[in-house]
Amino acid sequence: MRKGFQRKISRWNWMLGVVSIIFLVTGSILTGCSVLKNDPNFSLVSSQAEVPHPQSTPNKAGLESGALQTSDIALEETGTSTRQISQSLLSFSSGYDYRPQTDNYDGLMTKEAKQLYRAIEERAYQISDQQHSAGYYSLGQITMSRKVSDDQIRMAITAFKNDNPQVFWIANVYSKAYSENKTIVRLYSYVSAAECNRMIQELNQEVKQILSDLEPGLPELDREIALFDRIAQRCTYDTNAAKNPSLWKSYTIYGLLVDGKAVCEGYARAMQLLLSYADMECRLINGEAGGTVHMWNLVKVDGKWYHMDPTWNDEDVVVRYDYFNVSDKVIQKDHTPSVDVSTMDTKEIEEYLSTGTASYNLPMPVCDSDDANYLKQKGVLIASFNKASDTRVVEALVEAAKEKRPAVYLYIGEDMTYSMAINQIFNSQPYKLASYVDQANRKLDDDHQIRYERITYILGENSRGITLKLAYNS
Repeated sequence: MRKGFQRKISRWNWMLGVVSIIFLVTGSILTGCSVLKNDPNFSLVSSQAEVPHPQSTPNKAGLESGALQTSDIALEETGTSTRQISQSLLSFSSGYDYRPQTDNYDGLMTKEAKQLYRAIEERAYQISDQQHSAGYYSLGQITMSRKVSDDQIRMAITAFKNDNPQVFWIANVYSKAYSENKTIVRLYSYVSAAECNRMIQELNQEVKQILSDLEPGLPELDREIALFDRIAQRCTYDTNAAKNPSLWKSYTIYGLLVDGKAVCEGYARAMQLLLSYADMECRLINGEAGGTVHMWNLVKVDGKWYHMDPTWNDEDVVVRYDYFNVSDKVIQKDHTPSVDVSTMDTKEIEEYLSTGTASYNLPMPVCDSDDANYLKQKGVLIASFNKASDTRVVEALVEAAKEKRPAVYLYIGEDMTYSMAINQIFNSQPYKLASYVDQANRKLDDDHQIRYERITYILGENSRGITLKLAYNS
């Protein structure tokens, strides 16, 4: 479980580590009908996913993990018919165009992988109502007219899944077989066609509600903030799913948007889906944080790419924005993106992916800007300890208290030494925070007084941020 703040007016340097990584599969919406034939040469490959989310402690190290492993499950029952899903995600009128995400498709390095990706688009919409002995439901069979290597199959499935968070039902397993120069591939669903229809209807309702609250005509940064805030309001981290990958819904948009609980993969995929409806580009990125695998987002704002980690920003006790649109330089202080396979030759890729446990990315854009960083754009700037900075902080506290908002976000200017600023605000006389709160309370009525002794705070040194969690009289 996550733990809340343990001290009042105490100093917390959080090294958040979260995580998840799903090595295989994610697609788009179902429709279609075909007959699947059993092939004794098929082998089943499965992905084992995360273990626990970090505790909310000062040293917050993530514990989720993902691994793609070969299974010896037989596929005698694959000769079953499939039918077209009648439900799909709707075209909601949100005031913005829907933007399909295609960066992973564009990053595939071979014609065969791109052809397989397109074939998956068609077959992902076909699902059997007959459950396989392993607990899955077969999707439509894909036959390629040439031999496609296993590493290209893996990359095509992963690319499709990572471009299409709306296809939440595809399981992290696939089968493959070779017959002469042909390659046969089959994917699987966690649920039957009937159950998938029901789940899509539920998802439609939640997405429609979120988008109905999105004001039209917002700048891209404000769209991103609004949609992340909706995610944070409705979701908590699912520690049970992190320990038990059979709780697959929490790895998907359905878990976050319908059930209200997710692991980091669910957070990242939900962020990607909602930004698609807001006409923004968003990608998933695999890597490590806190010594374990993790997934977060890359978001394009006003033509520039940024790292955005919705899981690390969403704490149970307060939302923080220390990982909201940061550069490569900042994210790499406590996140390590997985290898970019486009930097490898064919043999290196085959060797790297041969174990089925490797985490990787297709070509990633450079993130070298902080123009759309949340703290720089929306935080309260402390450029120096002068009257102007003091006034900004006091005014921010007053405005927050009037609405009893849970937090105020400070940004320490780059001309200041972060550690010295922290010491001055919290630890050395005259305590600047005490002065800020005193001045703010003089402008507030009794019902909106800020309780100084109950304030807690989170330090984000890498992003030069401070999250002040406020407390009030009532």
